[in-house]
Amino acid sequence: MIFLLACATSYVPPTKVTDSATDTLDDYYQLGGLLISPQELDFGGVPLLDTASSEILFINSSADPINVTSLYLEGDEQFELTSSLMSFDLDADSEEIVEVHFTPDAETNFEGILNILISTESEMGQISLFGTGGQAEPSAEPSSEDPIEGGLTISPLSYSFPGTIAGSSSIKSFQITNTSSDPVLISSVMSSVPTFGYSQGSPIKPGTTLQSGQQSELTITFAPELEQQYSGVITIQNNSENTPTLTINLDGEGTCDVCSPILTTNANSMTSFKATLFTSTVTQDIILSNTGDRDLEISSLDLINDSQAPASIQVPHPDFPLIQIENCGTDGVFNHNGISSPTLTPGMSTTLTVSYTYTGSGFNSDDWFGCAEPSGSNELTIYSNDTSQSAVSIPLEALVSLF
Repeated sequence: MIFLLACATSYVPPTKVTDSATDTLDDYYQLGGLLISPQELDFGGVPLLDTASSEILFINSSADPINVTSLYLEGDEQFELTSSLMSFDLDADSEEIVEVHFTPDAETNFEGILNILISTESEMGQISLFGTGGQAEPSAEPSSEDPIEGGLTISPLSYSFPGTIAGSSSIKSFQITNTSSDPVLISSVMSSVPTFGYSQGSPIKPGTTLQSGQQSELTITFAPELEQQYSGVITIQNNSENTPTLTINLDGEGTCDVCSPILTTNANSMTSFKATLFTSTVTQDIILSNTGDRDLEISSLDLINDSQAPASIQVPHPDFPLIQIENCGTDGVFNHNGISSPTLTPGMSTTLTVSYTYTGSGFNSDDWFGCAEPSGSNELTIYSNDTSQSAVSIPLEALVSLF
């Protein structure tokens, strides 16, 4: 039989109340606005390998909803809940029944604890469980007025980490004190979920010995990977006779940072293409990236081409001291090849290839030095669910020369 009762768990003593919600209850205690009945569960003698069941009643006596965030057992494994870890919500003036099962497999006495965590209280409630296998003599009930002398104490006994960005971490230190007259060796620090764990720089870690009266810190890290609620239990094993097991109940939430998708591109305010009569089609790649922390949905790509007929316009040539250059107009066309995936997860990028093709024949004039697609006539617009800029426009221009 393995007994895992941890004296470090904070027991909330029974508190009698007089409101109408308690009129029909004569054996209960109150944890915040939650009434729990009975205060302890004694199955008495049960034949070996038979299963006895008892009900525990939870009543929300407050005017606000209560979330029972965790119910879990410690102690002898002969006690069981309908699941290993339970949680449920209680509206105002509502109730819930939870069954506890006891299946003895030896003629001896068994003990356990049902731990109760609720959303409105930092302390934890407990219900003591007792049962006897076969014809074994029931054990004497321990007196709650007789404190355990010496051992390890821990503070606080539970903690709710503040919202922590998924992929980062938060740290909390817990004070552990050796109140016994002997040194105490901490043999292990274990977490029920990998999201919580002791940090490598923690003063207390497995193998640490606390001398009599010594106090030190156990540093716990909360490192959520996803945007969701987490809960877990840290179990500290040591060689103290009175407190061989300590537990810390933890919860926390992984949150987002930006909380939206962000569309970014490598395109400048103007994307320029330079073609010649011998390389009449040129391309450029535009990289579209999601630098936010939500999925980016690209809904459409809208490309507007110059609809003007080719004509003579005043445009400075970038390489020669000439200003009389023909407008390419409809002799030149911008196009794109689309994107392979319209959905970009956070950190993902995709390539959009934009091309410019010149099909005119203006070079048959002796004084023709090329043509231009001036700014303002051609534009690529990308529509997405980026809440800060649902439409990103990239102006396009081109220059076609003889060489």
